[in-house]
Amino acid sequence: MDDSTTPISANNADCESLSGAFLYIICHHNKNGKPCAPIKIGITTNCATRLHDLQTGNHNRLHYYAMFPFPTKEDAALIERELHNYFSDECLSGEWFEVDPQNVIVQFMLYCGRVRNHLQDDIVRNRRYMWNYITYNHVSCAIIQKFIGLHENGWDMYERFRLEAKEEVDSRMPSWWLKDGNEEDNNE
Repeated sequence: MDDSTTPISANNADCESLSGAFLYIICHHNKNGKPCAPIKIGITTNCATRLHDLQTGNHNRLHYYAMFPFPTKEDAALIERELHNYFSDECLSGEWFEVDPQNVIVQFMLYCGRVRNHLQDDIVRNRRYMWNYITYNHVSCAIIQKFIGLHENGWDMYERFRLEAKEEVDSRMPSWWLKDGNEEDNNE
């Protein structure tokens, strides 16, 4: 995998067919083709329209650096607020930040880890439900692979997070929950 990202087409049919909302990172590329600041951290329900609206009046060609799908706009807004707060010292104006887009990915993963740890401390009756919640709210591998033009270390970081989360969830569940399904699922 090379060190640059592949721009994501705003007209990508796969992107538009997904429901819910997207947390996105938009940036432009420097003369060497590498993503650079300033970046925009925001949410949208329509990828193509949002990129088009932002491109109007911007002299740099904008690209999606990353797009994280969420089931609802409220879910996306929760993490958007967390990222905006974390990078507030680098805020240029509104949702534009003078920060390396890879640093946003790192903070996104750390935030997901905090959410994961909080969930593990609660009483959870169904291991599969918990793991599905983590996966659904923090991006499936297939969608990340398709829509995020990350450096190789960013993808590796996500894979480590996903595997660590599964191992930690499994270690806290009774052994009878670790089989495929549970009694409720088998009775359906």
